[in-house]
Amino acid sequence: MTEPTNTKNFSYAEVIESVFAIANIEFGHEATTLWTDTRISDLGDSLDVTLFFMKIEKHFFVEITDAQIEELKTMEDLILLLINILNPSAKKESVKTQINASKKQHLEKLQTELNKLEKNISTHRNEVNKHFDEVRKITNKINMIKANIQTISKPANIKQ
Repeated sequence: MTEPTNTKNFSYAEVIESVFAIANIEFGHEATTLWTDTRISDLGDSLDVTLFFMKIEKHFFVEITDAQIEELKTMEDLILLLINILNPSAKKESVKTQINASKKQHLEKLQTELNKLEKNISTHRNEVNKHFDEVRKITNKINMIKANIQTISKPANIKQ
């Protein structure tokens, strides 16, 4: 592990946000589909993953060795490695606390988005149901008119 060559101090939140932002750009995943337990090998093919690590190194001004990359399994592993490189004195527990705080924020965002989508689909369902009711009424009218036409068009059976 080499020392970072940057002079910027990244906060835990910035590391987490940056890693996910880069992954979103590189792999085209929406922010809602990635989290700390996402397996790096599931993000894309090996070339895409290699390019992802290159972007991470460039963004954070660090060098991650091949051996370190081989050990990384999840996004959380990558975040912990970056925080360890950028701030070697960081205690693992405080990093975990920050990750858990970010998870909580992320879950709240997801819940808000879910609530919006559920409300949206409910509104659309109601609209669709109104349209189905309208279609049913129109269909009934059409059937009544057809029945009337059929009745009227029959020759009269008048007995004399």
